[in-house]
Amino acid sequence: MSKNTIQLLSFLFLLGLFQLSDAQVLYEENFNIPGEGIMGPQPPTIQIPSGAWSLTGDFSGLTASSDYVMTMTDGGESFLEAQDTDAVICFESDPIDISSYDSVKLSASLSELGDLESSDFFDLILWVDGEERLIQNYQNLGSALHTLTGDKPDDEDFGEIEVVEKLQGNSLIIKICFKNNAGTEQLRIHQLKVEALDVPAPEAEIGSFSLINAQSNLPIAEYDPIANAAYIDLMAIGTALINFRYNASQKADRVKLGISRQGFKIESIDDEAPFSLFGDLKGNYLYPPRDFLRLLWLTAKGPLNLYALEYEDGQSFPFRKTHILFDLSLGSRPLREVPLELSNAFELFPNPTNGITILQLLPDMREQELEVFVFNAQGQLLHHESLARRMSVKLDLEKYPKGLYFVKLQGADHQFVKRLFLQ
Repeated sequence: MSKNTIQLLSFLFLLGLFQLSDAQVLYEENFNIPGEGIMGPQPPTIQIPSGAWSLTGDFSGLTASSDYVMTMTDGGESFLEAQDTDAVICFESDPIDISSYDSVKLSASLSELGDLESSDFFDLILWVDGEERLIQNYQNLGSALHTLTGDKPDDEDFGEIEVVEKLQGNSLIIKICFKNNAGTEQLRIHQLKVEALDVPAPEAEIGSFSLINAQSNLPIAEYDPIANAAYIDLMAIGTALINFRYNASQKADRVKLGISRQGFKIESIDDEAPFSLFGDLKGNYLYPPRDFLRLLWLTAKGPLNLYALEYEDGQSFPFRKTHILFDLSLGSRPLREVPLELSNAFELFPNPTNGITILQLLPDMREQELEVFVFNAQGQLLHHESLARRMSVKLDLEKYPKGLYFVKLQGADHQFVKRLFLQ
């Protein structure tokens, strides 16, 4: 074999190694389907994106036919473009699983055309494991409140700039918000990508989560453990009184547990097995707290994210990050769609109840004309009556099956809803 042949084969071998080590693309959005997005005037015309992303924010500023946030193509390049939005509108990705990698790189090309005002901006917001992170004043082209801002001395405030961030965690949601006040200028997003920087983390023994019936303190068989992307129907399992137990490895002496949904989260640290998100140190499971119900009912749509980080002697285990996305529902009625306003308008006691409960008005509500409605978990009306200025009323649910019910108090201008558990 000649020397040149050996050199050629060596080159091809090294080239193959470099190709194998190329970064793996975990998420990419090139906005290559023109016309997706939203345009004015109000009510806006919405073309649902076909990709794994959505538009959120205040669309009230889209008042003319020239106002829009849409995917477009110019010179063969595709992008999401915003023109004369007046208010803030955001691109938002679906959750991206980054848990199998040591770290990932996010890159996004942000550009502007025209001379922006100081009130015009880009905000790059990253939700990593439920925690919000705003990329501030990128390369001194923004401020403490914004990633990039307008009103620079020249006509092009920042032209085109690539934002690059290195991230570590389990789940990533990308949110890019823009505000633009004129039809003579445009803001654009393109070439959005998330790449794995390192080789996949080695396989490691990790824990799992089990769904616990808080009335019996026992796991629910079909959710022991909870599978990733599980759809848990609380009506089918017969109770809304649930908790989450973390099944750790034998090495763990302390576990940080959390559950989040797009910006709202609950975390706890448990240092005695069995590790439970809502339990006490002795493993006694408690009814889900008020914050958990708020997370279920009042936060933005999207799957719940259960996560845990194990510790041994105060040190976290490498790669030992458990992460599960799942949805809860009440039969055909998703929890996140139930209209609920946490309030001090009235109390229900006892709650849970065996059948009879008392609705007691609080002082601020006693001078109003009010009506009471009782619904089951499927939204069917079971009972309706007027309070007729009474301070309390007895509600009788003895003839109905065990489960979750909703009591709505409705006045001329407000309505309040509370959960009632029949056991």
